[in-house]
Amino acid sequence: MTSADSSAAKSVVVPPRSLRGFAFNERLALLLLWGSLIVGGDQSTKQYALNNLKGTADAPLVYMGGTLVIQYAENPGAFLSLLAKGQDALRFWVLTVANGIVLGGLSLFLIGTRQTNRWVWTALVLILMGGIGNLIDRIRLDGIVVDFINLGIGSLRTGIFNVADIAITAGFIMLLPTVFFGETPADDNGTPTTKEGTPTPVASAVTSTTSSVSTSGTLASGQSPETGEIG
Repeated sequence: MTSADSSAAKSVVVPPRSLRGFAFNERLALLLLWGSLIVGGDQSTKQYALNNLKGTADAPLVYMGGTLVIQYAENPGAFLSLLAKGQDALRFWVLTVANGIVLGGLSLFLIGTRQTNRWVWTALVLILMGGIGNLIDRIRLDGIVVDFINLGIGSLRTGIFNVADIAITAGFIMLLPTVFFGETPADDNGTPTTKEGTPTPVASAVTSTTSSVSTSGTLASGQSPETGEIG
């Protein structure tokens, strides 16, 4: 091999396997699978809470020395109960209509994109499915979201949340390396994927839509385990 051939070979950049994306059918099948697991599980547990746990709003069920508390709560607001005391029309347009549009756009992006890696794609799917789970609540329950899980040790506790919130929070945690550092875990060949200088398109999109998707419901830090309200 001549030096020119060697230089040409070195200049060829082979993208990591995880950046080659999924086939359309594979992406669609995985979205349906994640949807059945997360949205199905979320709605099933919420229906159980509606049927059997309303009494825990005033008499919580305490397990593992208080680490796990089951307490029914209805949240009409968004993250940290924002807009909970706002006008019904404003909550409807922001938390249902606008949120639905954002989730619809994210769905189209996840089905059509070939420009992201599997780690980021999976994180966005978790956020999408969690958002859909809470959006279904807002549509069928006149603007409220059902919560019933509270975790903590002593006075250090989460808010009252649900299965959809777990998916949303897990997705955002997975995206933190991309949003702040432009890095994702190693690809399928063990090669780390990083940004060079400027944020990736996915990182920029995630940053710009974070607040909108969060209106679907996330862990409401500071929510009282006794009343379900923010302290």
